[in-house]
Amino acid sequence: MTLRARRLCSGVVAVALATSGAAALAQARDPAGHHGPASTRGQPKPSLFGVDTSTYDKKKGDFFKNVPAAKALGVRWIRWTLGPKSAVGDYAAAGYLVNQARAHGMGIFLSFAGIPEACSLRPVPANVRDCPPTTPTDRRHYEAYVRRVLLHFRGKVTYYESWRNPNLKGSWSPRPSAAEYAALLRADYATFQSVNHRYHTHLKLLFASPINFGLLPQHHGSIAALPYTHNVLADLHRVKAFNGIALHAYRYPPGKFGPFAHGYDRVDNIPIPRHARGPFPAEGCDRTPVCHMTWAGELRAYEQEFKEHGYGTQPLWVTEFGWPGNSIPNGPYYPSTTVQKRYLEQAYGVLLKLHFVKAAFWYDVRNYQPGVKTGDPPWRFHYGLLEYDFQRKPAGAAFTALARAHPGR
Repeated sequence: MTLRARRLCSGVVAVALATSGAAALAQARDPAGHHGPASTRGQPKPSLFGVDTSTYDKKKGDFFKNVPAAKALGVRWIRWTLGPKSAVGDYAAAGYLVNQARAHGMGIFLSFAGIPEACSLRPVPANVRDCPPTTPTDRRHYEAYVRRVLLHFRGKVTYYESWRNPNLKGSWSPRPSAAEYAALLRADYATFQSVNHRYHTHLKLLFASPINFGLLPQHHGSIAALPYTHNVLADLHRVKAFNGIALHAYRYPPGKFGPFAHGYDRVDNIPIPRHARGPFPAEGCDRTPVCHMTWAGELRAYEQEFKEHGYGTQPLWVTEFGWPGNSIPNGPYYPSTTVQKRYLEQAYGVLLKLHFVKAAFWYDVRNYQPGVKTGDPPWRFHYGLLEYDFQRKPAGAAFTALARAHPGR
């Protein structure tokens, strides 16, 4: 390891902070000593073969191995959530990953989250990433921040996600609000358009990624993905406010709901279109508040919501999806690595057939470190394509084979 690399490692916090299950290593430093791109090549086209490259980890040096490990798997895009320090101009972690992605010929996708100066809760919570700007003043502060981010990464990053899991109480505090998110989305999009016009760029904003189709209405204040999306789009009134759509397409519990299983999907209060037998007729829904859809049906139903509201077919980015795989299986929440491989192959069989899915990011490139303290349930530790020590799991080998077999996707 070079002296410069050792200095970079010494700046990394011992334990990563998670956002949407992804770690934010806020004190990483660019080994090149600057934030400029390590390569002048443009980003590749969006791909189905992306991963999230962060994980809970106490080993400082392993953070710097994630992107090369992803590249070795055949990964074409990586994803990162911006941390609060970016609000004060500290882009170290994101800047390092942008440079690494460019150096390896990969694309990188950035997700926005909360920042201290635009948090509308008082007192400001410890986990400010989940605190949205919900007042006009805080939204103005937030849009100034969004503009700074876009200008900082101009020429390096094209695609951004406006929030993560806005339909969950834990990600949009104190509770999800379709009207509040719609207001933020309109403000974000106006900022993107302003930057594009002023600097002749083509930056793209995605409708943020709702999660979990099966949430009951009383589930701790959270809202199931489809009703939440329906309500946001109703608040937008067909106003253009995004360039594409994102989704966190998990299925819970992971051991019971592989891609071909029929889930218990909520469609509460979504009107039934004329001449249709349900709100999502292609998925076999009836007039009850529940649909029983496969994973492919959920993706199509999410896309259909945007069509029903007059937005046409939207390019869908599945910004997180995956299933766990355990070397020692133990019940439905801890399926074996063989089951994880089968679910991955089934999921990619679905993605490759859906023309509107433009990109997908498996969560995660690597398992969490055993025993590390996190806010996630224990079964979330095992979603990686690699073991914690970078050994390839059966799902990782299957991912590599599929990426090689589909070079254009």
